[in-house]
Amino acid sequence: MNIRAAMIAHMKNSAPLVALLDDYKGFPAIFSPTAPGDYSAKLKPHILVRRPSKLDDTSPFQGRSSDALVQLSVYGLLPNNSTDDSNIEAVSFEVRERFRGQAFIHEGITYQAIASGPIPAPSDTENVVGEVLQVRLTVGD
Repeated sequence: MNIRAAMIAHMKNSAPLVALLDDYKGFPAIFSPTAPGDYSAKLKPHILVRRPSKLDDTSPFQGRSSDALVQLSVYGLLPNNSTDDSNIEAVSFEVRERFRGQAFIHEGITYQAIASGPIPAPSDTENVVGEVLQVRLTVGD
């Protein structure tokens, strides 16, 4: 079971979300856990899916629920001399809607998602801004 792969596939299945994202080598710019070295932020945002944090010790293979918390970061460039980050906000909204109390199935496994955020994300680069969302996933049951 790969929680990050399930989340990435779920986001890539959203035409409204994919339309808002930059692309990388012909695919939506959704990376895990970091962007490739030859990728640089653009005006159209990209998403980073961080490593999940396990919240309990139960196993979905034993018929019980298992919870994980995953951070999703949305980053993009600000237009020249602007503070307009509406492109990042639009992506964050779409991501939150994809995981807001939604159940989805990936490779036969059911995931129940609850999203929170966004909140401002740290950035080391001038003119690159971001937002962070957290998604709590219950796997199984």
